Amino acid sequence: MYYLNGGKLLVEPAIIHYTLGPTKPWLWWTYPLFDLNDHWNKARNAMETVYNDPAPDLHLVYFTLLVVVLALLFRKFTLLTIGRFLRSDSLSSFENNFAHYLITWISLFITWNLMQTNAHPFASWIYFTVNLNICIICLSDVFVISRCGGIGTSYDYPRSFVFILNTCVIFLSLLLLSLIPSFGTRALLAIVLLIFCNYLIPFFCKIFLIGRHDCHLDYQLLPLRKECVH
Repeated sequence: MYYLNGGKLLVEPAIIHYTLGPTKPWLWWTYPLFDLNDHWNKARNAMETVYNDPAPDLHLVYFTLLVVVLALLFRKFTLLTIGRFLRSDSLSSFENNFAHYLITWISLFITWNLMQTNAHPFASWIYFTVNLNICIICLSDVFVISRCGGIGTSYDYPRSFVFILNTCVIFLSLLLLSLIPSFGTRALLAIVLLIFCNYLIPFFCKIFLIGRHDCHLDYQLLPLRKECVH
C-alpha cells in the first residue's frame, strides 16, 4: 500500500506492498508480465550495488551442470536396469498420442521445482529454459530407447534442433510480452502464448525426439510383383 497525504504520495511511486495471490512482481516467472517487474528489478540492483551484495546468478551455472550430470546418470541407470524389459515392437495408440505431452509436463514439473527464487529474472529464465530442454531430451531418450530401441526420427542432430527451437519459442514469447505496453493486453497475450507453448513444445518433442516407431517396418517383405527388366 502507499502512504497518502491529501491525495499525494509521501514517497516516490515505489512498490511497498503488493497482493495478487501467488503472482508477485518480484518472482522470476512473472517477468515481464507486470508493470512493476521493472521497478522491483531496478530497486534490487540498486540495493545490491549499495550493499555490495554478490549477484546470486553464478550458482545457477553450477546447478545447471549438476542437472546435466544427474540427467545423464538417470538415463544410463534406467536403460541398464529396466530398459530391455519395456521393449515393444511398436508404440501403442496412447503412447503415440500422449507420450510427448507427458514427457513435457513431467519435465516442466521437475524444472519448476529446481528453480531458485533468489536469482534475477533474466538469469532465471535462462536457467529454466536450459533445464527444461535437458529434462525433455533425457526423458525422450529414455522413452524411445527403452520402448523401441532407438530414436525413430530421420532428422540430423534432433536434440540440438529441439533445444534451439524450444529456446526460441520461450524467449520470443517473453520478448513479445515485453513489447506490449498495456497490462490487460499483455495478460491476455500471456494466456494465449502459454496455451500455444503447451502444444508447440510437445509437438517438437514428438516430431524430432520421439519420431515414428513401428519395428515391423524394418522387416517388410519385398513386393511380390516382378518388374520387367529390359
